Amino acid sequence: MLWFLPCCISYGNAELPLDVNKQGNLAGYGNLRNRRLDDTDEHKESVKIRSTGDDQSNPRSPPGESAGGAVYVRWGHHSCPSSSQLVYTGSAAGTNAQDSGGGVNQLCLSQNPVYDSPVAGVGSERSFIHGVEYQITNFPQLQSKRWYDVPCAVCLATARFAKLIIPGTNVCPSNEWPESTEVT
Repeated sequence: MLWFLPCCISYGNAELPLDVNKQGNLAGYGNLRNRRLDDTDEHKESVKIRSTGDDQSNPRSPPGESAGGAVYVRWGHHSCPSSSQLVYTGSAAGTNAQDSGGGVNQLCLSQNPVYDSPVAGVGSERSFIHGVEYQITNFPQLQSKRWYDVPCAVCLATARFAKLIIPGTNVCPSNEWPESTEVT
């Protein structure tokens, strides 16, 4: 069973909904609002721009946040392809199939969680989030990964402005180019 398949990310001049600008951001919001920045020269310059308000790269983004690019999750990897930048790395998680009340979507949980206002006790009306593990029995070449947590990397493709994930295939529709053609 394959859990995670490649993404297709499109180029082009497609007409976008009114609330999305040409860089792929929701109107009034910049990309990567929760991006973790190290104490680097890039970060220091970003802080300097924020404090002076000199960034004019995108008038619809908050000061200091340049816009552009498509954000996507690369399942099964700790890194991004050379055409993209790493936003953060994490572990795949989701609800158990036997639990009620959970979503079907997989999450790429950060390696640095913040527990803001945790609630004590167990609530029967909540669904738990469980880590996703490789449970491989039919692929001898992948047996060394059995019971390992599934890694994930959130990537920013700065040369792209939109993304489309098509489960179950590694072929993109016409007028689209693959960011990655590997099956993970």
